Amino acid sequence: REAPKKVIREVTLRTGATDFVTGKVDSVMPADLLTRPRSKIVIVDDSGNSREFVIKALAVIYDSNGSFLTLDDVQPAQEVQVNYITRADRTREAAAIKILK
Repeated sequence: REAPKKVIREVTLRTGATDFVTGKVDSVMPADLLTRPRSKIVIVDDSGNSREFVIKALAVIYDSNGSFLTLDDVQPAQEVQVNYITRADRTREAAAIKILK
């Protein structure tokens, strides 16, 4: 009997993000019902600038293998790519976070 063929499909995430930045995670702040209604992530980009992002409720978090992760899997010092939208009030909202290393 012939072994079943493995089908690998490339999937494009449509997050609505218009910009992206790479850098190292400085901190991750999960949402807290009392003090912080939305989760946040702070990264330090390749130029040494600290950037804070509010994480969208339906943000996609994944690794370079395409495996989906949770915010708990994002750790300080990891290299990430954040795809984001800049809102009218100048806040940056992360639509997707990819862990690179």
